[in-house]
Amino acid sequence: MRSNGRWRTAAVGSYERGDRNISMAVLAELAGFYDVPVRALLSDEGRPRVERAGHLVLDLPAVNSLEGESPDQVLLKRWVQTVQQWRGDYAGRVLSLRGSDLSLLAMSLNRAEVTVMSMFREWGVLHATSSLAVPGSS
Repeated sequence: MRSNGRWRTAAVGSYERGDRNISMAVLAELAGFYDVPVRALLSDEGRPRVERAGHLVLDLPAVNSLEGESPDQVLLKRWVQTVQQWRGDYAGRVLSLRGSDLSLLAMSLNRAEVTVMSMFREWGVLHATSSLAVPGSS
């Protein structure tokens, strides 16, 4: 599903997190793009929310220099490249992610979020500014 530049990933993410206000006209347009009722974009009913403190920042040079060819590392590299494509951001040295991104990556790896964070630490791919607190981690 492509919006031909109408919907930027960062802007939609800001609406989702509540970091940015959305007008009813824009909300209706976004609902039309996704072909869902406006109500589906507003309702949190029945959706569990996991609140996390901090943010996850990957060190891109460290990710790119991973020498192991484990399936997990290959998937991480491919996933990072995909996120860069979505965002149109190829020049950065870091990649800031949301907690929902970690959840998606953990599901892709078939591992718990805590395990994924441990792997990131072990591989040395977390940037110094990363401060995501994952429930269940020490």
